Amino acid sequence: MAENRPEVLAIIPVRGADVENSGELVTLAGKPLLQHTVEAIQRCPKITRIVVTSDNDGVRDLAIRLGAEAPFLRPTELTASGVSIGTVLKHCLEWLDEKESYIPVVTMPLEISHPIRPMGLLEQVLDLLISEDLDTVFTAYEEQAR
Repeated sequence: MAENRPEVLAIIPVRGADVENSGELVTLAGKPLLQHTVEAIQRCPKITRIVVTSDNDGVRDLAIRLGAEAPFLRPTELTASGVSIGTVLKHCLEWLDEKESYIPVVTMPLEISHPIRPMGLLEQVLDLLISEDLDTVFTAYEEQAR
C-alpha cells in the first residue's frame, strides 16, 4: 500500500444469467459490459484492487483477461435473482478476509448494468467519502423530461 493511500477495493458483482443472451455476452459499443466497468476502475488510481464475484466460468475468465481478479466462483445459493447485492458483497468480503486476511478500508461496489461513468467520477466519489468521513456515497442522475 502506498503512503497515505487507503486500501480501496472495487467489487463487481456479475451473475452469469445477467450477462448472457443465448450464450453471448451482452455488449455495448462492441465491448462486454464488464469491460466498461473494469476499464473505468483501472482509470482511477485511488482504487487499489478489483475483484469480480460471479457464478460463471466465462465471466471469471473474462475478468482475469481484463486485469481484474476473480479468486472464487460464487456459491450456488447466491446466484438466484432474489439474492440481495448486500449478501453478495458480504460473501466476497468474508471470503477475502478468511482466505487472504484482506480487509479494505473502503469498498466500492460497481455494477455492470451502469457502464457509462464520466471520467473522474470514481475519484470524486472516493474523495468525498474519505474527506467527509462518510459511511456511504452513491451517485444518481436526474433524467430530464422531454
